[in-house]
Amino acid sequence: MAKMLNVGQVIDESWEQYSSSFIYFIKISAWMLITAVFQLAAVLVYPIESQVWDLRAILGFVLVILSNLIIAPAISIWVSNMLIKAIAEPTEKYANKFKELSDFSWRMFFPHLWVIVLTSIAVILAGAIWLIPGAVLSIGANNSSLKLLSMILITAGTIIAILVMLKFSISLFFSSFFVLLEKKKGVDALKSSIALVRGRWWKTFWRLIVPFLLVYFAAYIMHVVIINVLGLAFAGLQITSVRVIAAEFVTVIFLPITTIIGYRVFEGLKKNS
Repeated sequence: MAKMLNVGQVIDESWEQYSSSFIYFIKISAWMLITAVFQLAAVLVYPIESQVWDLRAILGFVLVILSNLIIAPAISIWVSNMLIKAIAEPTEKYANKFKELSDFSWRMFFPHLWVIVLTSIAVILAGAIWLIPGAVLSIGANNSSLKLLSMILITAGTIIAILVMLKFSISLFFSSFFVLLEKKKGVDALKSSIALVRGRWWKTFWRLIVPFLLVYFAAYIMHVVIINVLGLAFAGLQITSVRVIAAEFVTVIFLPITTIIGYRVFEGLKKNS
């Protein structure tokens, strides 16, 4: 049985794969910029800062809803599917086979979407159930003692809910990898992820959270730099537009490395099963 990669090895191997095939992965993640096009169009048609509600405002609002509720999620799943498949296969297997990779991604779109929905429901319900006692008691509280007790229950429930949701988030983290790489569908993907992490939750947690925090820190710095550079270079550009451009650019750069980290931990857990 192979030994699990430690945190340092996860970081090193993830960086090695990312840096050695940087252009290859960026060509895939760059498709995320499609969402920026729609978001920028919405801002330009009707700036969020504007208070006027007219035909232009309605069109802008429709574009915002279309972008955030349909286009952005669809593109995110499509790109994520391609990245996971590309990362899991031999080095740059799809360098000249984008259509093949894209076709795979679209075939797996709804199976992956369903797994995402199930995962989200499971995580939310796991946390929400701890808030019910305090919420119910607060509704019927008619004296100071009951109100105090309801506040205590809500506070304790909130803390427990956060911890439980974190536990479920880590346990179900690999559901996407199972549906895309091992064709596990729906609940089976969730069960497979839970089984993979069972007994190794803390090991999994640290191998994910430390690299992710490093990436988040780097992404945050880049985001701030881009906003300031664009703000100076294009003084007339709306701040909302600057933020949209900065956010999408950062996503394009860092989405591959976060996906690689997830896959490295997934692969390590599988080999150590």
